[in-house]
Amino acid sequence: MSLEVAAPDSLVDPKWWMDQPDGRDSLLVHLKLYLVQHGLAKSKDEDPERPLTADGGQAVERVGAWASRRGLAVDEIRHSGKRRAAETAEILGSHLGPPPGGVSAVAGLAPLDDVHPVADGLGGETGAIMLVGHLP
Repeated sequence: MSLEVAAPDSLVDPKWWMDQPDGRDSLLVHLKLYLVQHGLAKSKDEDPERPLTADGGQAVERVGAWASRRGLAVDEIRHSGKRRAAETAEILGSHLGPPPGGVSAVAGLAPLDDVHPVADGLGGETGAIMLVGHLP
């Protein structure tokens, strides 16, 4: 499996950062971004809201416990607002400790959303952010 991350060219090109007159070159490494796909969810036929299955919830619990043991900390967890993503985000947040910025639903992370606005919006972010979506 491969993962393609789309980001504005200005964020990818380190020369852009170094050429900024306001000294933004110190921002070369300023954001830790964790992309997470929701846990296994029930089918639409089983439940139209598509909550996590028992197995899906347990798998997310295991990942959260593992991440916590490794010292992973995030400042904020954002999810699509879909029940399966919200449940995944809440479980992970419970293991990582309540993030200072909270756990919240945001636009742009739903299954068919264009990811470019989200990627563009991350340009000025700092800290550690976890995005819980569908097919990161």
